[in-house]
This record gives sequence, structure tokens and C-alpha cells, in this order.
Amino acid sequence: MAQKQSTGVKGNEGLSAKKFTLFQNYPNPFNLETKINYSICTSGKVHLQIFDVTGQKVYETSREHSTAGIFYITWKGFKSDGNSAVSGIYLFQLKFNNSIQSRKLVLFK
Repeated sequence: MAQKQSTGVKGNEGLSAKKFTLFQNYPNPFNLETKINYSICTSGKVHLQIFDVTGQKVYETSREHSTAGIFYITWKGFKSDGNSAVSGIYLFQLKFNNSIQSRKLVLFK
């Protein structure tokens, strides 16, 4: 009887997603403000950065959470310096522990 050989390696896909999930912002595209929702399964600090298409950071904020749960950050389309961001496509990135997830959003003024 012939023996079967394994030819693959099972990865840990989805492991970080179970600890941390970044959802698509809503509404998208947006005009006045948008909510960026995320969930974490343990307490910790999250760090949000928003970049324009050239890679320039336009906004950032951090939040410390004492519990696991589903949270959101509202972005009103302003840069960190207080000036209004221009219409366009932006990338937002959320860091939690050693994980990073990104999504795309559209600001339409």
C-alpha cells in the first residue's frame, strides 16, 4: 500500500484578524465625516494614520483601550495641522500590537 505524502504547509492565515479587525469606513465616499470601525479582542493601544496618494501622512491619532470590543474613530476630513484635506483618495492604516491593516477611503467635497 502506497503512503501519502504531505506537499503543503498550513499557514496561520486569519490569526491576526481574529485579534484585530479593521472594517471599511462608512460612509465611503464621504463629505463631512466618516467613521472608521475596528474591533480588538484584548486591551491595548491602536494607532490610526491617514495618508494621501503620494504617501504623505495627513492625519494621525492614538487610542488606549482598557477592554476588548468594537470601537470607531471619526475623521472629519481635516489634517493634523487643522487645515482641510482636499478631495481625493486616501489610505488609512490602523496598528494594533504587531499587526497593521489598511483600507482605502474617498473624500469628496
